[in-house]
Amino acid sequence: MRGLILQQPFFGGTQRSGSELRMANDPVLPLSCWDLMWDLSLARGFDSDHEYCNPTVGGG
Repeated sequence: MRGLILQQPFFGGTQRSGSELRMANDPVLPLSCWDLMWDLSLARGFDSDHEYCNPTVGGG
């Protein structure tokens, strides 16, 4: 594989973006659900600034 196309990326980070804050109380997928999905997906001891969640970590 030489590249990767993300058709529906789902990224996050410890610092909230403007769009995340605007969608905090979204009736379909509120911000608390986003946090729960990352808590369930990442290994114990990691936060949403892990490279799998936040591709901008470490200058990426």
